[in-house]
Amino acid sequence: MYSVKGEKFTRVLPSFNLKLELTEDFIVRFAASESIFLPTLNNVRNTRLVTPNLEVTRFVNPDTGQEESRIESIELSGYVANGGGNPLLQPELATNYDLTLEWYFEDLGSLTTSLFHKRIRDYFRQSSVIEELTNTRGQTEDVVVTSTQNAGTATVKGAEFAYLGTFGFIHESLDSFGIQASYTYIDGSANDYGTALYGGDPDNKYAQQYTFNNIRDLPLEGLSKDNYNVVLFFDNSTFEARLAYNWRSSYLLNSRDVIAYAPVYGEATGQLDASLSYRITDQFRIGLEANNLLDEVTRTSIQNETNPGSTSGVQETVRSPRSYFVNDRRLALSLNYTF
Repeated sequence: MYSVKGEKFTRVLPSFNLKLELTEDFIVRFAASESIFLPTLNNVRNTRLVTPNLEVTRFVNPDTGQEESRIESIELSGYVANGGGNPLLQPELATNYDLTLEWYFEDLGSLTTSLFHKRIRDYFRQSSVIEELTNTRGQTEDVVVTSTQNAGTATVKGAEFAYLGTFGFIHESLDSFGIQASYTYIDGSANDYGTALYGGDPDNKYAQQYTFNNIRDLPLEGLSKDNYNVVLFFDNSTFEARLAYNWRSSYLLNSRDVIAYAPVYGEATGQLDASLSYRITDQFRIGLEANNLLDEVTRTSIQNETNPGSTSGVQETVRSPRSYFVNDRRLALSLNYTF
């Protein structure tokens, strides 16, 4: 039996925006605001799906020394509940500051520089705790429950540089050719409540095996430190063509994998896409899109301690390959008619 009542919350979200035109070509913008990120219904649902954690020993052939598929013994080592909801989960609350300098040169394009700083409270992490759960027969067991928790505070700061313009400054015949490019640097850091609450006890096998905290100082999920994209384009109102390349450095996908109980990373990846479009009449347009032209393979890795029993205080970890995904090249033909 598991029963808990969720919590209500009220948030006031102020915002302030300032625009200063230094000249006709230079604009400075400043923004300060507070925002929230609400959890999904799946993250707050009041459910527990409990399954036994079984340790299987397979038969070893004495002649070859090889493990065979035949099972020799099965031992119940505990109970787990992966993917359960957390009805007490609060939304993430962020305080945001943005400063932007924009330069517009004639009718040929723009150059912008942006600085940003975000302070996040109660950010989300996948964490595990041990709960006492009682089934319908009155049997009570310790269950390792994995769900989304409000893990602590975090800071995200960085800078973005962007350029958009045509090659008309070289010669007016090149007005239809142009480039769009941007680079974003992101520095994220976190202070996890979970280090004290959800593990770190070397004598507790659950703390070692089931919590993300046996890997300390994890980065924030989903953030790559370096990101850039470059787009070459041609547009004369009748024919349009774009060639775009997007790249990002490695990033944390999940602080705790549901199978290996360890952090999983997405490795650095880039993708080249292209599109063509031709306007036959004012109402009718035909287009062709090509994705992943370089046939990029998406790779992930998993992080584990190399010496989990060390008392030196220095945590050494290693990332090893986990999975590879082949997305293939994709072509799409489109026909558009405007009534």
